[in-house]
Amino acid sequence: MFNTELTLPTFIISLIEIVLLPTLILLYTFDKEDKIRFRVIILTLLFIFKALSNGLFPDDNITFISIFTQNILAYTASTIIVVYSLIFIYQQYGISPVFFEKNIHLLIFTLILFIFSFIIPYIITGDIRFSKTSFLVIPLILFFIMIFKIGKNVVKLSYQYTKQKIYLYNLRAAFSSIFCLYLSIIIAMIGDYQNLEVVISSLGYFVIIYFYFFEINLKQKSYNIYVKKKRLLKYYDEIGLSKREREIAEMLHSGIEDYNIISDLLVISYKTVTSHTARIFSKSNVSSKKQFIKLLSELT
Repeated sequence: MFNTELTLPTFIISLIEIVLLPTLILLYTFDKEDKIRFRVIILTLLFIFKALSNGLFPDDNITFISIFTQNILAYTASTIIVVYSLIFIYQQYGISPVFFEKNIHLLIFTLILFIFSFIIPYIITGDIRFSKTSFLVIPLILFFIMIFKIGKNVVKLSYQYTKQKIYLYNLRAAFSSIFCLYLSIIIAMIGDYQNLEVVISSLGYFVIIYFYFFEINLKQKSYNIYVKKKRLLKYYDEIGLSKREREIAEMLHSGIEDYNIISDLLVISYKTVTSHTARIFSKSNVSSKKQFIKLLSELT
């Protein structure tokens, strides 16, 4: 496309990521204290850079940059996105690093590996395929071990009752993202399949984005519940409900409208329940249970 090596799938994926960028920036402006929102923006920019650099390079039509330099740039972009994705996954999903306890150790290891197993062999042999293969062997082994360990934890938690639902979702997101990165490395090692490699690696990105929006939505729902609860408590204070009256009011609001069930749950008599509800309705200036429930619904 555009007289370059850029293919249609790569262009479409880049376009989707570019379109997503303003939304991600807008979300960041709502809560600049949330570091995750900033990291997602950086991740998106890097994926756009990777897709475009892998799509454009190497190209004989670009005469002002040598093919050697173009290959270096393309594989540098891919390496940066893999390393940053791992760091992002560790920080975002609370996954304990499998091999490197500190990010700086991962960066140093990757830099040494890139120089000695890719750049130097490429300078000596001039064979991009050989250099690429020698560089990707170790990452493939490390990624396989990571996938195995994280996948094992996902399976283990999936078959157990756990209150840590968010942690399980995070593990699944981490597993899916790392698996996509692993597949993209395999594809890059096999040959020059730009379309497939970009699609698979971008799929890992979209998994991250999906769980990112899922978490934001979950946080928003939790906040809305908190606000509604606070509003109800304020109303109960204003009309002077007792502790027992609040318990009954909460049950009515939650959908438990049968006085017999309320009396069983609170271990009090039916008559006591009716006495409490009569006082609740009087304090709320309503004449029936239906009106009271409607009032609480309007408050929340």
